[in-house]
Order: sequence, then structure tokens, then C-alpha cells
Amino acid sequence: MEGISVFIEQDNGELERASLEVLTRAGELGRKFSEEVLGILLGHEVDNLVKESSKYGADKLIVVDHPDLMHYNSDTYTEIMAYLINKYRPGTYCYQPPGTPGT
Repeated sequence: MEGISVFIEQDNGELERASLEVLTRAGELGRKFSEEVLGILLGHEVDNLVKESSKYGADKLIVVDHPDLMHYNSDTYTEIMAYLINKYRPGTYCYQPPGTPGT
């Protein structure tokens, strides 16, 4: 897959503003360069966030919903993200790690 993939961070069932800003910018770049934007959302019971996150520029959305993802765990998130990146092979990948400035 070509295109742009964006990790969409959520915390306690709320989308993080910084992730939505990155997703919005990726959507602008995707339209400008005719690239598909793939949003990646991890968590548990995040169905309510799908519709909201799709408003910010993602052409497609991968949602991984599992009880083990209720709370952030770097090992679990890294394993899932590595799998998805290897599977979909985005041309560009945008990610702002949790806890970095702007989150």
C-alpha cells in the first residue's frame, strides 16, 4: 500500500487533540498528492470514536479493539503497530508517541 498512515491516540475513550491535528494535516497532504490516508485506532470499546476520527481526513480506518488495549502498554502497542506497518507498508507513517509535547 502506498499512502499515509496515522496512529490516532485515544485516552479513556477520548481522541487526543494532537493526533487529530496530525490526521487533519495528513488528509490535506493526501488530497494534495493523491495519496490515501489510513487511520489506525487502538483501544477497547472504541466504537464511539470511529465516526469522530473519520471526520478528520482518514480515507480508511483500522480499528483494533481488545481488552488488553484498555490502558496504554508500550510493548503491546509496539507489537500491533509493527504488525500493521509490515502488513500495509505505508509510504509515509505519522506518529506522535503518547506523552510527547503536544499531546
